[in-house]
Amino acid sequence: MDSIFFSLALILFLSKALGLVMRKLKLPEVIGALLAGLILGPNLLGWVRDSDLLSGISQIGVVFIMFSAGLETDLKQIRSAGKPSVVITLLGVIVPMAFGFGAACLFRGVGDRETMIQNLYYGVILTATSVALTVATLKELGKLNGKVGTSVLSAAVLDDVIGLVILTVVIGQSVPGARVADTVLNTLFFFVMAIAVGIIINQVFKIMEHKYEHHRRLPILGLCTCLLFAFMAENLFGLAEIVGAFIAGVIFSDTRDAKYIERRVDQSSYMLFSPIFFAHISIACRFQNFDSKLIAFGLIWVLLGFAGKFIGCSAGAKMCGFSGEDSVKVGIGMMARAEVALITTQKGVNAGLISSDFMPFVIILVIVGSIMTPILLKLAYRKELNCSPLPETPSSK
Repeated sequence: MDSIFFSLALILFLSKALGLVMRKLKLPEVIGALLAGLILGPNLLGWVRDSDLLSGISQIGVVFIMFSAGLETDLKQIRSAGKPSVVITLLGVIVPMAFGFGAACLFRGVGDRETMIQNLYYGVILTATSVALTVATLKELGKLNGKVGTSVLSAAVLDDVIGLVILTVVIGQSVPGARVADTVLNTLFFFVMAIAVGIIINQVFKIMEHKYEHHRRLPILGLCTCLLFAFMAENLFGLAEIVGAFIAGVIFSDTRDAKYIERRVDQSSYMLFSPIFFAHISIACRFQNFDSKLIAFGLIWVLLGFAGKFIGCSAGAKMCGFSGEDSVKVGIGMMARAEVALITTQKGVNAGLISSDFMPFVIILVIVGSIMTPILLKLAYRKELNCSPLPETPSSK
């Protein structure tokens, strides 16, 4: 059937059902939505087809996700991030990006300027980090507030910011005739504008907080700002709309009602937009265009993605005086990918920088990383945990 209502019903039902299964398995619910898209899309059952309307709902979903990510950003943590977090972040971005770029050059050739930009984007995808699983695992082990946990959390926040800036610059270069200097200037102008307007909106919002505490007007104002910034980033500055949405979230992140706004926005996102976005990624995937060269490139790219994060972040930790064991833990903790990697890839597909045929390998990167990271972290802490019991939890009393 081609009815959008039937398609949405199927996507939402199966996404939530598989999401619950993933939660039972202590995996991200995002994987459930990805699997739902694979099952319902043309690759298996063929019950749901891609459409402009489905794509439009998906685009709203990615804007909401990035707005929530901005709301979760801890500005105090960024300001107080010490040398270890900065070094871990920089090497954790540079090394995997270089690995991804190198693999793309090896399999796709160097060619002209357009090919080189496309090759670079394969590296940009690998800069993303998602530490939600790492945080959950460290919390379970009672190690979240330790040296490793604090460094990983701070580095992950910086990683998101730097990754978005790099994504903006590289996508800007995909426009024919674009110059690096022009793209950088546009990005700087946008951030200057966003900071100036953001300060005003932030102050107005804080006044409203006192008058309308926990009122629905607050999340509505937040969403209006999010959509306005997404529009300005894309249409006035030639940047990705997700950059505007993320900055809008950051504007409200230090307000008293930030958690309230995030909770209300997440309700809308969780109910409809977010599962549609992730399912749409899988629905748009095509598995019939594989050849041996693409498979070899994709699998090597996935391996280098894990190796790049591990080598870069663990080397950064070691350079900052961490022990060998703690450096390994930091490297493992930064290997997982999730939403940001998928969003970055989708933006690359939309910009014509990478083929949608490559999306299955990004999904493999996300799923394997989600399974592997908690297991390896627990193994890395096994020796330490054998020497000291886990903290007592209320359920164990």
